[in-house]
Amino acid sequence: MIDERRESGRGSGMDVPISASTANLAAAGWEQSLIVHAVLWIAVCGYAAFAILSLFGSPVSEFDDAIPLVGGMLVKRGLTPGPDFYAVYPPLGLYVNAFLFGLLGRTVVATRLVDAALYIALLFLASRFFRRRLPHSSPLIPLATMLFATGISGTASLPLWQGLAFSLAAFLVYLSPPKSARSPLFSVAASGALTGISLLYRINFGGYVAAAVVIDLLLRRKARADRLRFEPDFKAMGAFAIPIVVCCSGFYLLVYGANAFAVVPHLVIAAGNAIAVRFITLEFSPRLVGALVFPPLWYCFRILTDSNGRPRKTFIAAGFAIVLPAIALAGGTHALIPYLLV
Repeated sequence: MIDERRESGRGSGMDVPISASTANLAAAGWEQSLIVHAVLWIAVCGYAAFAILSLFGSPVSEFDDAIPLVGGMLVKRGLTPGPDFYAVYPPLGLYVNAFLFGLLGRTVVATRLVDAALYIALLFLASRFFRRRLPHSSPLIPLATMLFATGISGTASLPLWQGLAFSLAAFLVYLSPPKSARSPLFSVAASGALTGISLLYRINFGGYVAAAVVIDLLLRRKARADRLRFEPDFKAMGAFAIPIVVCCSGFYLLVYGANAFAVVPHLVIAAGNAIAVRFITLEFSPRLVGALVFPPLWYCFRILTDSNGRPRKTFIAAGFAIVLPAIALAGGTHALIPYLLV
C-alpha cells in the first residue's frame, strides 16, 4: 500500500509541472499566433497604402483614360451623353465625374479618390468573405486578402475600374451575407442594387454578375429537396432583379426622360460594338489559352475525383475547354468581325 501511495504521489507530483508546461506552451503559441496575425494584417495595410499612393501617381493616357474625363466635363456643361455627344459606354461614370469636378475642380485627383475608396471597400468585403469561408484558419485570411489586393491593384488605375469594382462588390456581397440580417434575401437585394450600378458603368461586368447569381440560384433550387415549391425561388429572383430594374430604369428616366426608350438601345449597341472590338483585338497567347482552359479542366478534375460525380459532365466541360480557345483564336484572326459588329 505504501509503495502504491508513493508511486501515485510521484505520478501526481509530475502531473503538475507537465500540465503547467503545456499551458505555458499553449499561451506562448497563442501569443505567437497573435503576433503573426498582426504582422500579416500590417503587411496587407502597408501594401494597400502603397497601391493607393501609386494610384494617385499613375499616368493618364490620351485616349482611354481621357474619354471619361472629357465626357464628365461635357456633362458638367449641360450636355447629355448620346443625343449631344457620342458615348461608348453607359453614362453613369460620366455623371459621377461631373459631380466630382463640381466638388474638387477639373482634376484627375477627384476620380482617383473614388477609385481609392472603392479599392479599400473591396478589400474590406474580400476580408469578410474569407473570414466566412475560413473561420478556423485565421492566418490564411490576411494572406488571401493580400493575394486579392495584389490581383486588383493593377486595374485600379484603368478607366474600367469603377464598373469592375461595383461588379466585384456585388458578387462578394452575394457570397457573404451578413450574420445579423433578418432575412437571407437582404444580401441578394444588396447584390442586385450593386449589379444595377455596375450595369450603368459597363454592361458586360454587370451581366457577368447577373448570370453568375442566376445560375447559383438555379443550382440551389436543384439541390433543394422540395423542388415543387417555387415561392423561395421567386422571392430570391425578385429580390435580385427588382433592385436592378429600379436602378437602371430610374437612372435612365432621370437622365433622358421620355427619350430613354429610344436612347438606351443605341447605348447598348455602342457598348456591344466596343466589347466586340476589344475581343477581336485580344492577342491570342498561351496566357490567354491557360485562362480559358483552366476553369473547365479544373471542373473535370473535380468531377472525376468525386465518387458521386457524373461522367457525362466531364464531356461538357472538356467541350468548353476546346470551344473557348477556338472562339478566341477566331476572334484574334478577325474571322468573327461580320458576326460581332452590327
